[in-house]
Amino acid sequence: MGLQFVVLGNGAIGTLSAIALKRKIPSANVILVGNALRANSASSAAGAMCNVFAEIEAPFSANHKELVDFSLWYGMKGREGWLDFIESDPYFEKIRTAKNTLVFLKKDASEFETNNYEAAKEAARDYGIARMLDQDFINRVFEFAQTTPVEAFQIEGEFSIDTRVLFQIFSKICVDLDVKFLDESVVEVDFVQRKVITANSKVKYDKLLVALGSNSSKYLPKGVIQDVVQGVGTAIEIQNKGIQGVLSEKNLVIRTVNRGGAQCGFHFVPRNNGYYLGAGNYIMLPGASHHRLETIRYLFSTFEREVCGSSISYQLEGNLVKGHRPRALDGFPLIGQLGDFPNVFIATGTNRAGLTWAPMISNQIATWAQDQRDDSKFSSLVSPDRSEINFGTEEEAITYYVESRIGAALEHGRIEASALAIEGERQRIKQYAQTLLAEVRKVKSNDNVVPHPDHWSVILEQIPRCVV
Repeated sequence: MGLQFVVLGNGAIGTLSAIALKRKIPSANVILVGNALRANSASSAAGAMCNVFAEIEAPFSANHKELVDFSLWYGMKGREGWLDFIESDPYFEKIRTAKNTLVFLKKDASEFETNNYEAAKEAARDYGIARMLDQDFINRVFEFAQTTPVEAFQIEGEFSIDTRVLFQIFSKICVDLDVKFLDESVVEVDFVQRKVITANSKVKYDKLLVALGSNSSKYLPKGVIQDVVQGVGTAIEIQNKGIQGVLSEKNLVIRTVNRGGAQCGFHFVPRNNGYYLGAGNYIMLPGASHHRLETIRYLFSTFEREVCGSSISYQLEGNLVKGHRPRALDGFPLIGQLGDFPNVFIATGTNRAGLTWAPMISNQIATWAQDQRDDSKFSSLVSPDRSEINFGTEEEAITYYVESRIGAALEHGRIEASALAIEGERQRIKQYAQTLLAEVRKVKSNDNVVPHPDHWSVILEQIPRCVV
């Protein structure tokens, strides 16, 4: 009888890893545990862009740059994996809904947004896949918009996929490979007896993968990994098929870079049966969540103003979707086997890039499953039981906090876009950030700790919870 692998979490990482395990070790018994409805799953609620370059941020510190470098390298590995998956069978091409991404910079963008835009453009140019767009092309794409971007570039091959079709294909592959499904939620994991306990079952494992997103640390011994919080992402699924006129050019994701801290910028993604409009984000402790109403207003008004115009927006119908994005307190993902429990592999803290990174992570898991050494670049950096990595110096972290919140305030119309108003808000936020970090250090009993600034409020469980 072969080894028994139990995979906790049936999002993109968990499901693709179950497939990889069964393909690499056909004799293994692989059990995939997770609720079939995938409630609040970051994967099923994602815009599902292969979001490598447009997710890049201009770094504020050496450690922040290391996170940016990791994300770029890891994202490219994930992108290669997805292309291999899509091109392995013509049927899989059905999951791809756009082949390229257009990134635009609006007029009067904040300094935070502008710097991120330049960083994304430079990185895409370094890889030779950035194409600057002329004004005529921009005018055609944004012909219905109330405002016209000042600049835009296209990222060749930064595609998007339809997650609903993707998970249908995943399910078929799992059945063909004889991956077992357990449609239940985890209650407890017994690491001594090597058992996963659900409401109705007790499942033994030889090796265990924990890919439960923001709930991952809930089932681990306390203190084994750093705390994981959740970003609550809200998006709108537009049902109308008849608005293709918004896009003079097809096969495009239209998006911005990060405009204000923890969110992922505005993006408009074609789908097989409509469009995806996302995404806002706020950060909280793991648990039940709600849509933030300001996010819904912002998404729709931004789409109307910057893409489609009021005559089209008036006709739109759709549904809200929500997903929980896992974020480690230091901002780096938690990926790898545990030192104290080498038969346990953790994959969480991936924030909004989990789906993009899933092929790379599944390859690492297949390597671990075969008791082979993981020599991949950055593996020690994202070790799940590492100490927390400081964002940077106190000054660097406070600068990030201030500039990202200025960007968010401008984007949501909370301050005037005048130099006087911006400088006044900058001083106010700086004083608040200094107080906030001091309180965080008291809570953590460490005068030298500098967690990722997006997480300071949630560490103190304050309101507003790092709203962007």
